[in-house]
Amino acid sequence: AWAAGYSQTHSIYGTFDDWRLPTTLQPDPSCDIQLDPGGSLPLQGSGWGCTGSEMGRVWIDISGGIAGLFTNLQFFYWSGTEYAPNTIDAWDFEFGTGRQSFDNKTANLYALAVRDGDIMASVVPVPAAAWLFGSALLGLGWMRRKA
Repeated sequence: AWAAGYSQTHSIYGTFDDWRLPTTLQPDPSCDIQLDPGGSLPLQGSGWGCTGSEMGRVWIDISGGIAGLFTNLQFFYWSGTEYAPNTIDAWDFEFGTGRQSFDNKTANLYALAVRDGDIMASVVPVPAAAWLFGSALLGLGWMRRKA
């Protein structure tokens, strides 16, 4: 409710009021632990390496060297995804270790508001970036040669 009601006004870009909590894909086969709650429900992805989680994706990017883009990052954050076997619980993410788990919704954790497009789905592939840069250089060289 907090993220959905959040509004932020920027002097150049205007007002943003489409905030939400990050999502957690379930089941998430990328996680190193696959829980089987009771044997009758789908597997639930927990543990480390959870790239199906938006926060897991951010954590991987941070540990890859972009941590300077974030200030005052805390340890535990809520996901906007409930834990399906027991809806009094919800998924959370530990930024200190990169671990995804679930906890009772009464726990005192932090919230991180995001907007669609905020979470990086992937980094620009190096071969594509190199090709683009190289073709630009060739084009400039060709233009200079013609002049």
